[in-house]
Amino acid sequence: MGAPSNATTKTRRARPAARRRPSAAVLLAAGLAAMVALLTGCGGHSGTGAPSTPGTLEQGEPSAMPSGNAASYPAPDTPYVVGAGQRYATIQQAVNAAPEGATIYIRNGTYREGVVPKSGQTLQGESRDGTRIDGANAVSPSWWHRDGKLWYFDDPWPLRGEVPALWNGVTADIDAVDTDLLHRDRVPLLHKMKRDQVGSGDFWIDYGAHRVYVADDPDGHSFELAVRRVGVGDTHTTATDVSLVNLTVENTATGFNEAGVEMGDGWSVKDCLIVGHHGRGINISVNNTITGTIAPTTGSYAGSGARTSDQQGHPGSMQVLLNGELGIGVDPNQENSRPNGDNIQIADTEIGWSNSQRYSYWDEAGGLKLSGAGGVALTGDWIHDSYGAGAWFDTGNKNLSVTGSLFEDNLAAGIWYEANDGGLQVVKNTFRDNGNTTLAMNRDFDARGQYSAVFLSDSSNADVDQNFIQVGTKGGFGIASHYGGRIHPANYRIHGNVISIGIPTAAFAFGSDGDNITFTDNSVLTWGKVTPSSNLFSLGATSFPTWQAAGRDANGIIAAIAAPPAS
Repeated sequence: MGAPSNATTKTRRARPAARRRPSAAVLLAAGLAAMVALLTGCGGHSGTGAPSTPGTLEQGEPSAMPSGNAASYPAPDTPYVVGAGQRYATIQQAVNAAPEGATIYIRNGTYREGVVPKSGQTLQGESRDGTRIDGANAVSPSWWHRDGKLWYFDDPWPLRGEVPALWNGVTADIDAVDTDLLHRDRVPLLHKMKRDQVGSGDFWIDYGAHRVYVADDPDGHSFELAVRRVGVGDTHTTATDVSLVNLTVENTATGFNEAGVEMGDGWSVKDCLIVGHHGRGINISVNNTITGTIAPTTGSYAGSGARTSDQQGHPGSMQVLLNGELGIGVDPNQENSRPNGDNIQIADTEIGWSNSQRYSYWDEAGGLKLSGAGGVALTGDWIHDSYGAGAWFDTGNKNLSVTGSLFEDNLAAGIWYEANDGGLQVVKNTFRDNGNTTLAMNRDFDARGQYSAVFLSDSSNADVDQNFIQVGTKGGFGIASHYGGRIHPANYRIHGNVISIGIPTAAFAFGSDGDNITFTDNSVLTWGKVTPSSNLFSLGATSFPTWQAAGRDANGIIAAIAAPPAS
């Protein structure tokens, strides 16, 4: 499996291989070297920039958007072709002219419009990175003026302004409720509340004067201001069985709980780039698929605290990046009304740098968050650098599975399973450096369990099986559990996991016990600041022998290894 590297060479990440733990005798005799090799192969990248205060951003950020080779699709045989010199100048014109079930072929270009398709239609781009449905308008370089330490331009378009939200952001200086988002070189900037708060990478809007301010010299950079509410679909989408293929949807002025792509029943998104929306990237509905032809790539990933100069697109890749609230969420209009059994498939998809506008990650932000969903499968995905949880299943979800995926550098849990009793399978995944180290170091399992690789909170019926979990020199806990009075913990099976830990947090951080909670055949590898005699356990156990004496991991192993080399 290819580990992230600071090198510029691109590598393809294979899905994590099965990690079935051999017998204790075999592992003790010869397996520690293999475990070290596993740690090295799947181990963490060399990160910098640990948080200085609780909640401080420790995620890496890209400084340039995908610019690589686009996926190659043959032009379909259809009369509904959009582009320069074609019969239709805009996508919506072609959609309106075409019947249900037709294919709309979109030539390369930037289409500054919102599109509402009909049932059964397919929107296919000529190339993923070249065909862009853009919710923003371009700012002319000649519009900029200097005003003291700042630069500004006079906005000529109607501003959408504030969309009411329950949560306004993590800190008081961040304006997450005003949806007008400024992008520099196709990377969203952070919206500040006041003019005197604007620093590098920020912007501020004087709504009274219709002026947009930045602190960085705009010379030599391109700017766009999000002005349209929707990319594809709308908040009351009625069209069914729509397919988006091989194109980009970007930069809409979506508000809280709104998305750049509003999926209806039976929709699919394949080999697309969904990027830079103020609210969510995608809202799912029922019977949806989000898939990539190839597995996500990690070769250009620079690691936590660093800025990658080339987060490059690849042929056949599916990416959901840099969205302001969530990468992927549930359509809130259906959240409380639809039956469990939604059949949501998300495969070979990268979800990265989510919650760029810093909504409260305690409530409604992160990589992916689903409520009241059922029949959900995440397979072969890469979920990273969320300002919040990687994947959060919050309340009333059923029949969930997460397999062969990579979770890394998410500020809160890699996977957060909260207030559910309908079943979760977490099998053969890799977790690296998830959770805030500062908040986990005090070992307050009940209050801080969400800073872990896998967090089981007020829930029952979960299998966590054969995963590789690296806490590393930063990160929170390995596997954590919490009971706050909603659903009593029961029927947890923690089996065959390998937890590599280099800081004195906890491999298993359970705030309280429950019914039928079993730990079998788990291995703990210690290095760095911890040893096999360190207190890495919970539930009254202060050492591995006392953990085993309580009937847990009778055949498990704890062993010291050399610190894995930085990848």
